[in-house]
Amino acid sequence: MRKDTLQFMKNAINYISMNEGYNKVYLYCSCIFNFVFYGFTPRQFSNLKIYEKKHHLKKTYVNYWRAKKLEKWFNSSDEKDVLNNKSKTNSFFSEFVKRKTLYMKNTNESEATTFFPNENELIVKPLNLSSGYGIHKINKNNISQYVGKDVLIEEIVKNHSEIKKLTYDACSTVRVFTIKKGDKVEILSCLMRIGGKGSIIDNMHGDGHCVPIDFKSGIVIANGRNYFGKEYVYNPKSGEMYIGMKIPNWEILLNAVYTSAKKLKDIRYVGWDFAITQNGVELIEANVMPDPNFLQTFMKKGVWKKLKSYR
Repeated sequence: MRKDTLQFMKNAINYISMNEGYNKVYLYCSCIFNFVFYGFTPRQFSNLKIYEKKHHLKKTYVNYWRAKKLEKWFNSSDEKDVLNNKSKTNSFFSEFVKRKTLYMKNTNESEATTFFPNENELIVKPLNLSSGYGIHKINKNNISQYVGKDVLIEEIVKNHSEIKKLTYDACSTVRVFTIKKGDKVEILSCLMRIGGKGSIIDNMHGDGHCVPIDFKSGIVIANGRNYFGKEYVYNPKSGEMYIGMKIPNWEILLNAVYTSAKKLKDIRYVGWDFAITQNGVELIEANVMPDPNFLQTFMKKGVWKKLKSYR
């Protein structure tokens, strides 16, 4: 296991033991057992509460190896390069990308220093990393040091005022899972991601949490949760109760999701990250193999049979 995975396992087991009363030795043994014999990673072990599930329930979940199968079944096309490369994603879905972006590998210092005349702070996104890793803010005066590097530099996206009051430093996005069979696009789940205090990313990796949204109405339907299973009844910043909260510009979001999913010919299973802005929505990222943990954590059941039925 990687060092960061081992650290997550340690933190997760400490949290579970402290809050649910499980013996740490049991949890460590159970985590290793479920990885070796069932294919559940430490994150899945924690997120999906595998430590409390019987054999027949474990068999209903998407584990690490089944996730690889899903990728082969639904997203093996060369078209996935459009989603794996952030620069290509922005160009391909330009209808929903209004922010200014600059690919630094193909630019020069003169262009870089004049490209963002009205911005003081910018976002840097490495193209070879995912899950929010490596993303950071810079002052515009430091942009020249990134010339020739394999990074995107972007204008900072600002959330709708109703969303902004829920967030700290990160731009909050809505993750929408879609699956396509033929020409029909189906929404599997919607989650709003809230970044942790002091983090500029809204990923759960960055101490954030998610709240599930009913895709038909745009209303939050359950408490938030983080990677360790901690529940959030109220938003940590505003103090507002999550359940019943209405997300603005919801119809605009749904239209953008359906339009974007239909534009892809061969990629069938995608996780779309859209920011809700004051005037509409902004596509931040499209994930070619979205983490099924999100689906299973908030649906509180395994989705292996459901996803397999779209094969």
